[in-house]
Amino acid sequence: RAALWNNCRALKQGLRSLGFQLPDSESPILPLIVGDAERCMQFSERLLQKGVFAQGIRPPTVPAGTSRLRITLMATHTPRQIDQALQALEEVTS
Repeated sequence: RAALWNNCRALKQGLRSLGFQLPDSESPILPLIVGDAERCMQFSERLLQKGVFAQGIRPPTVPAGTSRLRITLMATHTPRQIDQALQALEEVTS
């Protein structure tokens, strides 16, 4: 459990340092709000091409205008993998 929460903290800090706003939550599943459904799904596909699986969630699963990437962490993710995911997120969203 300690490794999982360390990974969650590392990813959240990295995302916030990139300018992403995250809701306060205590969960290994991080919702990264994108807003537009089409843009969200494009981000999800581009991340997958870079080796990062972040499921795009869009209406009707979530309300219109709140499409998001669902990022799920595991205790077995390494710091290097978290850094790679952050780099990929920065690249596809800029």
